Amino acid sequence: MEKMKQHWDMVGFVADGQYGILRRCPCGGSIKHDDDGLHFRQLWVFGVEQEIEKLVMKVEEQSKTIEEMRK
Repeated sequence: MEKMKQHWDMVGFVADGQYGILRRCPCGGSIKHDDDGLHFRQLWVFGVEQEIEKLVMKVEEQSKTIEEMRK
């Protein structure tokens, strides 16, 4: 019974995770880009993650430039 509860908890966590970008899988493992029933990620999330990474890099570069200009 405990294993079944853990399984359905995991399914619920994955369903909730479809509303945001997860850094880690609810099971504690790394994020997988496939559909095995518990680790599926929506395809649009991959594009959003890439864009966010690019924007973070730009912000960091701009912060360094501003800091250098202050000196």
